[in-house]
Formats: sequence, C-alpha cells, structure tokens
Amino acid sequence: MYKGEIKDFPTEIVEKMIERQIEQGNAKSVSVFEKDRSVSIFQGGFFWHKTPEGDDWWCKVIEDKNFELFFELYPKKATFKKGDRVMVKDRIHEKWEDAIFLTEIAGAEYPYYCVDKPYESEFKKGEVFFVQEWEEIKEMPEVVCMTMQEICDMLGMNIKLKQ
Repeated sequence: MYKGEIKDFPTEIVEKMIERQIEQGNAKSVSVFEKDRSVSIFQGGFFWHKTPEGDDWWCKVIEDKNFELFFELYPKKATFKKGDRVMVKDRIHEKWEDAIFLTEIAGAEYPYYCVDKPYESEFKKGEVFFVQEWEEIKEMPEVVCMTMQEICDMLGMNIKLKQ
C-alpha cells in the first residue's frame, strides 16, 4: 500500500504519523514519510518528542520497526459485519451484554447500531425490527464447553456423582 521507507508499515501506524503531522501544523502527506520515515517538522513531518508518545517510543516503532509496541498502546480495532454477534455496554447499568451488530456510524455519540434484543427473531426472519445505539462494543469472548468431569480433571479434583 505504501512505498519507500514505510512500504511494510501497518496502516494504523502511518495513520497515527499523519495525525501527529496534522496536529503540529503540517499538511497531510504520506509521501514525506515514504522518503524519510523519521522526517522532522521542518521537512513536512512532525516533532517526534512533542507527541504524547514521546521520541523514544516513536524511535522504537519507526526506526526499530517494533510494531508490537505500537499496538500495545493502540490496539487494533475489531471490525464487525452485519449479523455478527458482539458485546455492547449498557450505558445505564454499566454491564456488557450480547447483541447482533448492524452498522457503525463514525463520529456519532453512540456509533454502534445493533438489533434491539426483543426483536432478534424478527431480524433473523427478515421482518421489521427495532435497533438500539451503543457507545462501546467489543468482540464476543470465546466460549469453551466442558463437562463437569473435564473441569474437575483440569483442577485435579475427583468427583463422585450421587445416584
């Protein structure tokens, strides 16, 4: 996707570089980073030390190509498609609950739209249904199904079933 010195950089890192470039008053320009990945503000980049991340952090990410360090601070955003089962946070009770994802409207106060819980069967049948907006969303946790015997074996416990 990118050329030159950032040809193997993840998009998220280049986007953050451009964000810092614009914050410090330079015009958006990927090409300056393609020519010199650590370009300063005077050549169209930015002052690396005047960012929230700091010069040392950027040096490790950009010069050493320690991309894992970047994603520790800025985890990859999960992407969802219509019909995916997701977890959404109830803004009143502060609890996570499962829902069916529909779409995201970037910039909205509550950008995630999911099928309203009582109308999931209508959604699945292609009928009219209601939606609900959510502020926070995350992937469904992986569910592992185990028997009582498997759990006890894992914990090193013996069980005896009552007759």
